[in-house]
Amino acid sequence: MLSPRRSRAATWRSFIAFVWPSAIAAICASTLVGIIEGALRVSTLLHVVAAGGYFVVIAAPASLAGSVVIRVVWRSWRVGDIITAMAESGGGVPQLAAWLSYGLLALSLFLIASLNTLRLLLAATSAPTVVNLAGTLIMTAAFAVLVALSWPSVQLLTRFFRAVDRVAQARRGRSVLTPPVLATAATVALLTLLAGTWFITIKPSIGPFDTTPLHYAAALAAIVAVVHTLWPQLAARRRLARVVNGSVLAVAIGLLATGLYARYQTPYTLLEIWGETTIAGQAIDRLYNRYDLRGEVPLDRIRPRPRKAGAQRATSPDIIVMTVETLRADRTPVYGGQALMPNLTRLARRGAVFEWAFAPSNNTRRSLPAMMLGQNPDRIRGRVVGWALRLDPRHFTVAERFRAANYQTAGFFCCRSFFDPSLKLGLSRGFVHISLTRKDADLAERGRQWIAQYDTDRPLFVWFHFFDPHDWEKNQPPEKGRQTASRRYDRALSASDHALTELVSLLLERATRRATIIVYTSDHGEGVGDHGQRNHSTDLYNSQIHVPLVIVGPGVQHRRIQRPVGLVDLTPTLLDLAGYTPPGSPDMDGVSLAPLLRGEDDETVASGRAYAVMVEDRSVEKSARAAIAGRHKYIEYDGSDRVELYNFVADPKEKRNLARAEPQLLRSMREHMARYRASARVSPF
Repeated sequence: MLSPRRSRAATWRSFIAFVWPSAIAAICASTLVGIIEGALRVSTLLHVVAAGGYFVVIAAPASLAGSVVIRVVWRSWRVGDIITAMAESGGGVPQLAAWLSYGLLALSLFLIASLNTLRLLLAATSAPTVVNLAGTLIMTAAFAVLVALSWPSVQLLTRFFRAVDRVAQARRGRSVLTPPVLATAATVALLTLLAGTWFITIKPSIGPFDTTPLHYAAALAAIVAVVHTLWPQLAARRRLARVVNGSVLAVAIGLLATGLYARYQTPYTLLEIWGETTIAGQAIDRLYNRYDLRGEVPLDRIRPRPRKAGAQRATSPDIIVMTVETLRADRTPVYGGQALMPNLTRLARRGAVFEWAFAPSNNTRRSLPAMMLGQNPDRIRGRVVGWALRLDPRHFTVAERFRAANYQTAGFFCCRSFFDPSLKLGLSRGFVHISLTRKDADLAERGRQWIAQYDTDRPLFVWFHFFDPHDWEKNQPPEKGRQTASRRYDRALSASDHALTELVSLLLERATRRATIIVYTSDHGEGVGDHGQRNHSTDLYNSQIHVPLVIVGPGVQHRRIQRPVGLVDLTPTLLDLAGYTPPGSPDMDGVSLAPLLRGEDDETVASGRAYAVMVEDRSVEKSARAAIAGRHKYIEYDGSDRVELYNFVADPKEKRNLARAEPQLLRSMREHMARYRASARVSPF
């Protein structure tokens, strides 16, 4: 009998002997796939190797755990003994074929029942408790029925497969229902079922979805399976096994060491791995605080340079930016619309009104970052998280630049899903004081009180983002069914404007005492039925990207500017108006509109340029781009030959496509688009 110490030692040896093949398989798979991810995504050899190391950090433990669990389950069920017991004359296992067939059929029926149950429940009610409770009960009942039917169904299927196998043996002299054949057929059938469920049922319902992690998971699983298959032959050759084991461990340790080296020797460039990779980036998210890495960047890197040497801070103006969600220009009174918006009208009477201002995109997560960075949406790096875009930490917001210039920065925002600092999405970076609430009236009042109590010599940079118009359908229900969608949308704009009354009064009064620049604009418009679209994120017509832009401030004359501009120009304009030189390309794609506001630049329609992008992601089905030059807008769609050309000044509803009627103009606009496409390939860092 073994002593307790020897017994424990034997147990540990058995455990290590069992786990070791899975460990080598997991390390080997994660190392290979990690290097592949790094090679496909990042630029330098150092980053490729470091990315592989961070990939191993996440993928190796996950692969090891999955492999061990599968092997434990396999051994616990004694699958080999079960298959042997099921074997009949000729080596066939018709009963196993019956169980596999019923399992796949039951899984198919359960998926169909589950998906359709959820679809019907969500169509019938929006109450989460009802959906969760009813869905659970119905799916539990479906599962119970499938379990109850399993035994009689398998008996019938066994008879069928046994008859088929007898015929095959009579003709071929051997069984066609052998375990290897069934395993292959079951694997193909399962993959086909899952792929069909994804592409036919799930994917069309949720829109575009990043399947990259699934690709990596499949590659890891395949390599782990191959290593386990080859392990018995490898283990039999001990010398070769030692060489392979040592090599795999050495490579993995080298990758991990390179990752640590990159963190502590080149911490800022480590952010490239976060921004460009999927799995390695997730590891960096979990291991480090990206803001700590950002904190190692000296302020001199982003501090704006004064246009005039020795410029005094006391002369710097306060800057107040107000962006109103989902606000299309042509529905406001300043642009001929019917909505009652006296506060916007007050601002327009004191400043410059841009007749044709275009949002960088048609949804918030693409437009607001472009406005705050001064970069076109197709050059902004980040990941879609919920409804927002989590910015690559290498981007610097306008608030960070003003904070580096000794401005007191504050943000009053809706909503938490875009601006909550705890979510680390990036848009709130640079704002020292942040207030978050959903209702426009509450947000405006918080901002008004904070600005009214602010009493220091440091200039202010304050950004408001109001949200109420986004919920126009919910907040403005039809009265007795007689109100059109158009009228309800106008009422929502009027209500939002009314919420700003006291804030606008304070700002205009403050502007009489100290230099104050006030900007009023929007991140995108709304379909409201135009081109068959009720909301936004669906096209790049004027209804979704033509937005108001009003700027009030010292030296800004009250006039209407006909020249088309893009809101990607907003950040460089603010820096210029504050007395600083905008960074220019490649840091920013936008150009300052300050010379235009001062009357120093051409303001004719023909001189205007703008660019907008619809980026395919989780809720946007297709990518499209719009280039604006002069009075014309050219739209093209990625992966399609479809093009559109409009004279948006003469045809603001964009009903007449000039693409065929104006071939020379079409060629010219394509050249404009080619330049924008080329600039999109330039790294923003």
